[in-house]
Amino acid sequence: MAATKFTEAEREKLFAQLEAPFDPALIKWRVMRTFDDGRSGVILPFADPRAYTDRLNELFTPSGWTREYTITTVPSLCRMERGKAIVTSKVLVATAVTITRMGSHTGTGEEWADRENAVTAADVQAFKRACSCFGLGRYLYRFGETRVRLNSRGEPIAIPTLPEWALPPGMTMAQANGLAGDTR
Repeated sequence: MAATKFTEAEREKLFAQLEAPFDPALIKWRVMRTFDDGRSGVILPFADPRAYTDRLNELFTPSGWTREYTITTVPSLCRMERGKAIVTSKVLVATAVTITRMGSHTGTGEEWADRENAVTAADVQAFKRACSCFGLGRYLYRFGETRVRLNSRGEPIAIPTLPEWALPPGMTMAQANGLAGDTR
């Protein structure tokens, strides 16, 4: 016997829970590009893929959703990096996330094969993109680039405070500010 779909009220509640922002302690900031000989840069927020998995497990249990992926490569590509030609390949990953009784969405990810953890990076990108089709982590796409000062290791000296719209329901700005700079 086939499983029945969620009622409209159940679906609305689940989508609201999927779309809820992650705890600010789970948000990290990635330097996307640098300026001024590495003294400043543009950063964007991201969440570790375990935050996505934890939310799916919390809402649907580990047996209530699945993740399937395919990995392919495009060989013999050349790219320029710091004025040097690099011959490499590209790793391409397509990940399908299926939530029982809700449906399936696919996301794609890519990375240069000569980069460290190339398959993992492409897989994470594809997984997060598939999850965002269900609303999970989608709010992170609303952030604009933020320019910050960087230390000698190329890391942000200070990270921005998350705006109120990027906080989980019931969390206050004061609570979120108490977590600023937390590197858990």
